[in-house]
Amino acid sequence: MPPKWLRDVSLQCLLVVLASQMGSTLVFAAHTREIQLNNLLVVQEATVTGTIRSNGVALGGVTVTLKGTNKTVLSDQEGKFRIAITGEKPIITFSYVGHITQEVAVKKGDVLSITLMEVSNEMDEVVVVGYGTKKKQTVTGSIASVKGAELVNAPVANLSSTLGGRLPGLVSVQTGGQPGSDAASLSIRGFGDALVIVDGVESDLNKLDPNTIESISILKDGSAAIYGARAGNGVILVTTKRGETGKPTISLNSSFALQGITAMPRPINAGQYAEMTSEAWIQSGKPVENVPYTKEQIQKYYAGTDPLYPNTDWYDVVVRDWAPQQLHNLSVRGGSDKIKYYGLFGYTNQQSMWKNDGGYFERYNFQSNIDADILENLSLQINTSTISEGRYFTESLQTAGQGIWDFFWATLPIYPASLPGPTKISFGGNVASIHAMTNRSIAGYDNRSTLSLRGSAALNYKFKNIEGLSARAFIDASPGFYDRKKFTKPVEYYNYDPVGNIYTFAAARATSANLDESFTKSLDITTQFSLNYQKSFLENHNLSVLALYESIDYRSNNFSAGRINVLTPATDQMFAGRTTGMTSNGSGSEMCRKSYVGRLNY
Repeated sequence: MPPKWLRDVSLQCLLVVLASQMGSTLVFAAHTREIQLNNLLVVQEATVTGTIRSNGVALGGVTVTLKGTNKTVLSDQEGKFRIAITGEKPIITFSYVGHITQEVAVKKGDVLSITLMEVSNEMDEVVVVGYGTKKKQTVTGSIASVKGAELVNAPVANLSSTLGGRLPGLVSVQTGGQPGSDAASLSIRGFGDALVIVDGVESDLNKLDPNTIESISILKDGSAAIYGARAGNGVILVTTKRGETGKPTISLNSSFALQGITAMPRPINAGQYAEMTSEAWIQSGKPVENVPYTKEQIQKYYAGTDPLYPNTDWYDVVVRDWAPQQLHNLSVRGGSDKIKYYGLFGYTNQQSMWKNDGGYFERYNFQSNIDADILENLSLQINTSTISEGRYFTESLQTAGQGIWDFFWATLPIYPASLPGPTKISFGGNVASIHAMTNRSIAGYDNRSTLSLRGSAALNYKFKNIEGLSARAFIDASPGFYDRKKFTKPVEYYNYDPVGNIYTFAAARATSANLDESFTKSLDITTQFSLNYQKSFLENHNLSVLALYESIDYRSNNFSAGRINVLTPATDQMFAGRTTGMTSNGSGSEMCRKSYVGRLNY
């Protein structure tokens, strides 16, 4: 048997171990080797700790919940978590977007190593359909979809221009290149313009910042019939991003691009013009001695060294090789299990191809989406957005049926691009010479601005006593404002004799300035009330039923006015024009659409 002092020491060590497990305090009396045990009733809170990974990478922002309670924590950036547990058989759930939710039975003091598996089965993917969402495996119609992440890398100002070739059945054709109006027309299987629905409301696809898009789906056949006659050409469904559980994630995206003309015929030079003009004269049977240009003059035009015989390349004078475009946006995304949020501010600027004050397009986007759980079975969604667009171009983009390129080809290379006098504008062979018509400060401007506002709210209620049954109430108000101001300036052209330093008046485009203004305001109100039932049974059977009422009110008012003979081109205000010949007009419209929708899907 060991000596008594050794037995005492062993007893002390044993008590120390027991006390540490019980959260107790030990006091030793060395001189008597007596042991006192204090605070035996102190209970330490039971906790579970661990680390969460996916594909070997730590996952931050994973929702860790003690099942059956409101206790929830989030894993940190290193994937670590700590959560207090209670109950006889505690179970912890681990959930994260795009991953399979796990449940683990735990006990006090466990240190877990959790690996979450990504959702890899495409048939479990949720796709957007008319007035709702479905798992891909339960969709019976023809639907194609694309994720928003695939659209943000293309440096284009209009969203429709990024969709070409990404969705089967969607035909994308770009017919123009003017900044802000270079969007592609979209048709599904070639049947004309499709109906565009953004977060449940009719909208303009090209007003959206691509970075706000979560997904885009197109309905191509009977699946589009739920929207009635207006969906005869198919439907494009757009879903914007929403908040996610986790710490705030702030993203900044900026891009700078250069746009240029891919292929275009170059205009002839002055020598070629003089030579062809003279040849046409001769071939028409007119007297050779009266030919417009002699061989000597033609050679001088080719050389272009004599001030009396200029050789102007108008393409180089007025067209940029590259026009800059920039897109910037700042977004924040995050939330808890009770409230989630997403917000974005974006800016787009797209310059025109004209070198000298040719105009530009710019857009500001603001988007805010909030999801909140009010009660266990009641949730609220609030969406707000503001889109401000401005198109600031020359007055002559479309004048009397002639486009700007008509003026370009009609401007002759035998005239100089500029004159020594800074206030004198060189004649280019017609009153709509290209160097004046592409300059806002010379010929005037056509400014168009649009402000689109939107606010919507949706209440979603899940019935406790009937599994799979939910109700939804939705309202959206979308006011819009459009303003256009077109100011036409008179332009005087001159010829110049460098020998005598003499300016000669050649022609004039109008004799006074004209001003036209118009203003339009609109308001669209959409309301929806629906019941939805979804049930899966016997493993492979899925049933969904939808009953919905929808009402859409459209209202619009327009006012326009014009004045001619404005006193001076320096004053672009309505009061400065003469009342003789002035115009004023207005219009208004109202329309309502009501729909009763039912859908049974098995």
